[in-house]
Amino acid sequence: MEKDMENLHSQDLSTRNSYREGTLKLQTLQAQKEALMKSLTDIRQKISESTSELVTFEQRAKDQCEAIKLASPQFARSSGQKRNFINACSKYNSILSECKAVTAQLSNSS
Repeated sequence: MEKDMENLHSQDLSTRNSYREGTLKLQTLQAQKEALMKSLTDIRQKISESTSELVTFEQRAKDQCEAIKLASPQFARSSGQKRNFINACSKYNSILSECKAVTAQLSNSS
């Protein structure tokens, strides 16, 4: 009978220790989950801000390209610099394409 009581007591201690370890592990995992969720929220916010910035840059590139297209013939007539305007417009079209690609990529990832 005494031996049985010792075994039960030993099993009880083992169960309590296992429970304590499991509880600590669960608390640690929950804290890690909360940290990851906060990090994910922060990342989503940064993606949103970056996307907004890209939309602004895209609009600026469009506006600048339109201004260049409108000014190009007048400037070319007055100073013979049409090639410079064509190059500048090409550059802004390239920036515009890049902005669109990055914006699409960010939209697909969020």
